[in-house]
Amino acid sequence: VLSWLLGNSARIQTETPENLGWGIIFALLLGVPFLMLGSSILQQTSQRLFPDMKPGEVLVFLVFVIPLAETLFFRGVLQETRPFWQVGILSSIWSILVFFPLLEINKFPAVAIMIGTALIMMNMMYSYVRSRNGLAAAWLCQIIVSLILLFIPLL
Repeated sequence: VLSWLLGNSARIQTETPENLGWGIIFALLLGVPFLMLGSSILQQTSQRLFPDMKPGEVLVFLVFVIPLAETLFFRGVLQETRPFWQVGILSSIWSILVFFPLLEINKFPAVAIMIGTALIMMNMMYSYVRSRNGLAAAWLCQIIVSLILLFIPLL
């Protein structure tokens, strides 16, 4: 967040409702099929990522903490000077390095395959939405996908 605030990257400008709407549409196109196909795996994943956390705490992480930091750094700072596909790959590597150790992937290979695929698709989608519809649309897309894939299965 500090690199975005103090750097020269694009700021969230006045976004059009159309661009924000596209962020929501892309989020639903990505999140809903994963939820329909793997709700039990997503539930296990959420429980491993957020052990002993109340739903309100998980909601704060999924709406504010994770999307704010990732969107501002990867899509706000890095994507200013790199193509969207490169930022998508870099952010996918980051996500895999952060989340896989928490998921005990060596014990659950099906979880690793599904979550790894989802992480790559999600990060590529966020970077594409940023290049197509702007930073706020990418941020909104990430928030909605996180809620669909990690919060709804916890309920």
